[in-house]
Amino acid sequence: MKKIAIGVVAIVVVIGVAATWLLNSLDGIVKNQIEAIGSELAGVPVTVTSVNIDIGKGIGTIAGLKIANPDGYNTDAALNLNMLRLDLDLSSLAGSPLVLEKLVIDSLEGNLELREGSTNLSEIVANIQSDNGEAEKKTDETESGEPLKLSINELLISNAKITVTDKDVTEVKTIPTISLADVGGKNGGTPAQVSGVIVSTLISEILKEAAAQRLMKTVGDSVDEMAKGLLNSLNKALE
Repeated sequence: MKKIAIGVVAIVVVIGVAATWLLNSLDGIVKNQIEAIGSELAGVPVTVTSVNIDIGKGIGTIAGLKIANPDGYNTDAALNLNMLRLDLDLSSLAGSPLVLEKLVIDSLEGNLELREGSTNLSEIVANIQSDNGEAEKKTDETESGEPLKLSINELLISNAKITVTDKDVTEVKTIPTISLADVGGKNGGTPAQVSGVIVSTLISEILKEAAAQRLMKTVGDSVDEMAKGLLNSLNKALE
């Protein structure tokens, strides 16, 4: 009986150590997935400063998410998502999809830069459109062997501003708050699909704002239509 008791204690200790390792590693796993999937999807380096997820409370923050510019552009980055705050639906942890009750992207800074009839943001849109599923290959699988699926009940993008550079002219403008519901749908989408919807929504709104304020006359509607077309195609893939 004493040996059995010792064995049970040993198993509990091992499980406790494994659980502690998993929780301590979770932030790094999420950071690596964002960087790997984001870089593949956008065709430019995507980096994250820090990730802090508290599974017990169902909350998390992602700080300093940076989407670099394609080659040939002068600004330091295309998009800086300075702070992301998320609320997890804890009841979804045991199944699929993983549900975020709310994802708030706060204090976003975008750079829209014109070069020879194109823009840095339109090139990123083109990269996403031509990904051909390569980003999906970097998605971690669940215990069942199926790709991880995500669904976001509410997406809120607030306190966003864009710096528009056209030759020697630079203007800074604010973007109205963006709110989306049910991103990923009931069945969820892969991280690449959901990320594509979020990034293309951001870019579409930035381009629409630039067009509405006549900030970039030489780009105009064609780039905006490209972004909206990508957003429509991504949404259809999630239906």
